Amino acid sequence: MELVAPIANRSFESIKVKRSNNETLEFNAQDKIVAATTDYFKLVPYKWIVGNPNTALKNNNEVILTGSRAKQYFPDADLKSLLGKTIQYDDQLLTVTGVVADLDYPSSFVDKEFIRVKPNPQEAENWENSSSNFHVYVKLTENGQPSQVIALATKKFQEMVGEKFKQHNITAGYELAPLTDLHFNKFILNGSDKQVLFGLIGIAVFLLILASINYINLTTARVPARAREIGIRKTLGEQPRHLTRSFIKETFLPVYLGCYSPGHWSRYLNLPLVHIFQKI
Repeated sequence: MELVAPIANRSFESIKVKRSNNETLEFNAQDKIVAATTDYFKLVPYKWIVGNPNTALKNNNEVILTGSRAKQYFPDADLKSLLGKTIQYDDQLLTVTGVVADLDYPSSFVDKEFIRVKPNPQEAENWENSSSNFHVYVKLTENGQPSQVIALATKKFQEMVGEKFKQHNITAGYELAPLTDLHFNKFILNGSDKQVLFGLIGIAVFLLILASINYINLTTARVPARAREIGIRKTLGEQPRHLTRSFIKETFLPVYLGCYSPGHWSRYLNLPLVHIFQKI
């Protein structure tokens, strides 16, 4: 293994930031806060605005912020001047030791604040439990084998809680999921099944084709009437480009209107859709 980067979701009831004018800002129920290690910043290619990635999260009293979260806490301060600033997480005082730029592309790594993972698992709360709040990212070497990682994880598990789980007839196993398949792994929380997704796409394409065929049939059936209309309009002096523009509008206007949700039109019609559904 080249590196191992565990992360754990954290939550705090209150986060207090003391600004330069002695004003204290309080934030409640902040999300996207995780505990991580130095290897996490070797795994995710953040651009460091200030701070040293090689010594990040070496101490328990450190916190690293993304640029957007730093602006939220210190809106008037220069990001490069935030080193040494303190933030109070409940009853714990942490020092800002780095600021990284937010990723400028869609990513699964969306966290905004990083504190240190406790190095000794027994010091953490509920350390023998497993839930979606805990993830471990493993970067394999060129010759690394997933089976070796699974074997090491199983061995460590047996050392830590094997006897305790055995008393309750609980068995646990490990499985590696490629990062590229993270959103399609049904064993991970909120993971989607590719087969279901492709099935829904197929249904959507079928309905689109069916609607197109119906539209073509209806348009074709009106050809004789439209031919007389076109003849009359040309006789009255309408230019061909105006006719073309008119037909394009007639084609795309229903599509444009269909892009709006029914709720959009209910505001103009003064028909609450919720009430209609309840009556039905």
